[in-house]
Amino acid sequence: MSVEYLVDEAGIYPTKFSCHAVKTGNTIYSAGIVGKDKNNNIVGGNDEAAQITQVFKNIEKVLQLGGASFQNVVKCTFYLTDVKHASTFRNIRKKYIPEHLCSSTIVTVKELGHPSIILEAEFVAVV
Repeated sequence: MSVEYLVDEAGIYPTKFSCHAVKTGNTIYSAGIVGKDKNNNIVGGNDEAAQITQVFKNIEKVLQLGGASFQNVVKCTFYLTDVKHASTFRNIRKKYIPEHLCSSTIVTVKELGHPSIILEAEFVAVV
């Protein structure tokens, strides 16, 4: 079985320690995807909606690298730094992932890789 490493540092953001996702066979497994732009800046500052939207835009780009879309996602795990972001998160999620399209878990964590990051997402997709 072949393994394809999906990296698009020109269109997403640079990675230091891993690729954005790995495709093996017909399955794509992502790394943690955050709300950074292609210049590695966290999007939105204090605007939670802007940062959360950027996470979903980045997920979409990673899916496209593997020949997939949100319709192919079978599992998502979302890590939020504060439950107060949950309502905004759910509203934005609905724009990208219709309800009941995939299995999903939301976990509240104390902190992610940078103090300004409020959401990190992982997914599995089947193409």
